[in-house]
Amino acid sequence: MRIDLCTPMRAPGVLELALGITPVRFGIPQPVRGMATDSREVRPGDLFLALPGEKTDGTRFLSEALSRGACALLLPPGVPLPAGNYSAFESQDPLQTLLRAAAFRRSFSAARVIAVSGSSGKTSIKDALFALLSEKETVQKSKGNHNSLLGMPLSLLSMEEADDFVLELGVNHPGEMERLSRALSPDICVLTNIGTAHVGMFESPAALALEKAKIVCGLRPGGVLFCPEDLPKALFTGKKVIRFGTGESADCRVLSHHSDKNGIMADIVFGDGRINALSYPIPGRVGLTTLALCTAVGHFLGLSEEELRTGLASAGKTHPRMQTEKIGPFSLIDDSYNASPEAMAAAFESLSLMADGKPYGAVLGDMEELGSYSESLHDAVGEYAAKAGLSFLFLCGRYAKFTAAGARRGHMKEEAIRIFENDGAEQIACELLKTLPADAWILLKASHRAGLWRVKQALGRLV
Repeated sequence: MRIDLCTPMRAPGVLELALGITPVRFGIPQPVRGMATDSREVRPGDLFLALPGEKTDGTRFLSEALSRGACALLLPPGVPLPAGNYSAFESQDPLQTLLRAAAFRRSFSAARVIAVSGSSGKTSIKDALFALLSEKETVQKSKGNHNSLLGMPLSLLSMEEADDFVLELGVNHPGEMERLSRALSPDICVLTNIGTAHVGMFESPAALALEKAKIVCGLRPGGVLFCPEDLPKALFTGKKVIRFGTGESADCRVLSHHSDKNGIMADIVFGDGRINALSYPIPGRVGLTTLALCTAVGHFLGLSEEELRTGLASAGKTHPRMQTEKIGPFSLIDDSYNASPEAMAAAFESLSLMADGKPYGAVLGDMEELGSYSESLHDAVGEYAAKAGLSFLFLCGRYAKFTAAGARRGHMKEEAIRIFENDGAEQIACELLKTLPADAWILLKASHRAGLWRVKQALGRLV
């Protein structure tokens, strides 16, 4: 990951002040223009973040970063420093140092900050809110799904001044949400849902829910949280909460809705207002959540009905999930970047509607970080697939047999279920071409580590 620092953070001495660290080595003063976590992405004038990683250690690549023009390093103490003209900052906790720098950036920004989190749908809602607010204001948003203890602060440090900042917050370990929220100090918090994504990294689903609820820890005085109507009020005691949903307790309530291949249309009431026939081009609960949540936030921020309609139409054109592309004879939806049981079920529902009577099914891989719940939750996904009417299910990964078992229990036909080896992208593509009708719809979905995007690549080579 690499960012260009925003203009205010490039001023002489500002980054050093933000990091809160005195350099242990001083080079000839040079303005720091960006930050990079990968030495191969370093550009002249960058600060190289020499961080430990799952596969490698950034301190092994100091010389390479310097050779590419890095003018500063952030690294753990005690690491031998190469020769050269640069400044070096030592930190026992580099991520906390970056969060401190992000909090510094936040402290002098006049932007209204919106933090988006949840077990699924974060990126979609963030992008939808960006499109919505852009109808009347200047808006900056975090790129992709940069929402971690590393990604969030780097996103904030890159943002030029605007009326609004919209950022994702994602957690997969206890204690992370509070650190993120306090550094960001949001004016508005948005929780899309609380499900089971990353539940294996927590003691229980209840512990995961408590962690997600800590998004309000850094909420500024007078701030507000938007969340689904079914979340317990006790999670957010003392905070202003606006709820969205379909029930009587929702402050922003969907009265009626209809989904088909073209998307979803809904009538929504909020306070003393009402909007009829509000539409979004993704059908099912994915579109419904987007409509209800964006209407709630937009109404609170004073957007007109016309601005809501045009903003949602704009958001629908760039929705990061459930985008269809033609590959050979098939309609393919590549949603293989991440997955959770709730996201799987929602994707099956949207797929069934988008296919509009044509054969549809999925190629599924493992969902990561479910811990002791992995077997039961993969089993549940198989049952979801069967109940959603999928006509074929191609499976790979460690937990494929459990997904298959759930599909059988849901009465999916045995001949519709296939299990492949983990590295069988080419084989899966061949079997799709060999066995499916030409008008079939195919969903690819798994955690990114499963590499299901390789199936799309293989299909592209074979057709």
